[in-house]
Amino acid sequence: LPVSRLARELGTGEDREGIARIGLSPDGRWLATMEMYSRAVHLFPRDGGPARAVPPVESSRGGVLGFGPGGDLLVTGGDQSLRLWSLPDVHALRTVELEGAFTFGGGRGESLLTFTRISSDDGELLVRAWPLPTGGPEILGRVKGGASGIAGPDPPPPWLAFGRGRAVTVAELRRGASHLVRERVLGHHQSNVTGVAYLRAGDRLASVDRGGEIRIWSLAAGAPALVRVLRGEGSRLIGADPEGTHLATHGKNSSAILWNLDRPPHFAPTTLHRPDLSSSKPGAFDPTGRWLLTGNGTDVAFWPLAGPWAEVLPPPAGGWGMAFTPDGRGLVTSNGVR
Repeated sequence: LPVSRLARELGTGEDREGIARIGLSPDGRWLATMEMYSRAVHLFPRDGGPARAVPPVESSRGGVLGFGPGGDLLVTGGDQSLRLWSLPDVHALRTVELEGAFTFGGGRGESLLTFTRISSDDGELLVRAWPLPTGGPEILGRVKGGASGIAGPDPPPPWLAFGRGRAVTVAELRRGASHLVRERVLGHHQSNVTGVAYLRAGDRLASVDRGGEIRIWSLAAGAPALVRVLRGEGSRLIGADPEGTHLATHGKNSSAILWNLDRPPHFAPTTLHRPDLSSSKPGAFDPTGRWLLTGNGTDVAFWPLAGPWAEVLPPPAGGWGMAFTPDGRGLVTSNGVR
């Protein structure tokens, strides 16, 4: 996709608002962006054809932008409603009215998920699945107040994951269940959890806290819950790639921090930064696992996960000498002592 043309479609000069949301369809055919203030949505086809405009949404909370599970449905939303659009003709299909502030949980199977705040007193959330393209919702359960950074459910099994203060928590949803879900605490962070994301087929979970610490948890029965701890600097989680090998967080100075989970824990992450642009708020991985996208001002930056990025070894890694092993698969360093 020609990034220069994409930026040009979003406006120039005083018309430049900045990108508030980025969405990629599951089939990789569409890239959607939502502008910061007007909430105007632009839809860009993979073949490089002309951008398509979608009517803006009325929202004071940032707006919703996403796709249905099959990639043939665009989802936009405001404060208390979701609008569904068919693709590629961008025809309005239905509007889903909700009772209060909500979080959009994306598409799962043949339905869309919403987490609606049904009580202003304790912040209790109602979890519902909305069938596509029409039909009434099915209740999957209720979550008591205080949940943050919700992810899932990611079948199988249908686990909902979230933070509750410093605790990383999972809960199993059941169709038709209207009671409070039973929660299981995997463990705790040093500070409050700000985001969680599933890795691969839902067998592992990543969480990040306000201090930037990342923890990887196992959801396998009988296995130790905590698998790995990474020391980072960004407290906002962008997400994980489809293969579960890369994790991205927002870093300092409008950068994105890319973690390769196949590397040993002592390897430093890669910092992705465009110094000519002022902000990097939204982000997403593409469905093929080849790219990390970040919104910088009115541009969308495409970062290849395969690099070429430098691998930074922790000190003291060298100083006296280094050599590769004969097969080229290992590096030997010496600091004069070991």
